[in-house]
Amino acid sequence: MTALRISSVVLWALQIGTIIVLVGLARQVGVLHLRLPAKGAGSVEDGPTVGAQFDLPPVISAQGRTIPVLVRDRLSLVTFASPGCSVCVPVLQAVRSLKSAEQGVWFLIAVDGGEGQVLEYTEKYGLPDSVASESLGAIDGPHRPFSVALSSAGVVLASGVPNTLEQLEVLLGVARRENVANSGEINADGSSTGSGTPTGPSVLSSDAS
Repeated sequence: MTALRISSVVLWALQIGTIIVLVGLARQVGVLHLRLPAKGAGSVEDGPTVGAQFDLPPVISAQGRTIPVLVRDRLSLVTFASPGCSVCVPVLQAVRSLKSAEQGVWFLIAVDGGEGQVLEYTEKYGLPDSVASESLGAIDGPHRPFSVALSSAGVVLASGVPNTLEQLEVLLGVARRENVANSGEINADGSSTGSGTPTGPSVLSSDAS
């Protein structure tokens, strides 16, 4: 009986010790994660070349509106998504969250599929509007999700495959630095050097009409 009690005490001590070690390990992993710098969006070999310039006229949205791709004195961030892409959903949520903090950026969502599929996807995930990805094939990439940042002149500043809000922020940061280095169109903090205003409703504006 005494031996049984001793073995029980030993087992409990081992379990408690294991829990303490796991908690300490989890804490160290968390500290290490906080110290790591944010990683940028994954790079791709195919897709629009940084520095290339495209003539991108307004496109027709899923709801039949005319949506500009490029807006004077703003960066544009176009994010491509697909109905079959599970990673795209949290990325779209990240884009919507980013929009509220980035007043100097024009956001556009491009969805794969026909007119009906694009509209269905738009309504399913609560997007005020979106456009068909085929209408922006010139700047599309081979993966989903895929984001590309452009200057107001249509110059590709950065692109990649984002999975998180942090990666989108890094991509925009790269785009700003590239844009300032090339033309000084947009200040490093995202503010405009001009007073241009959008020529149409943002596809992520909750008050779009």
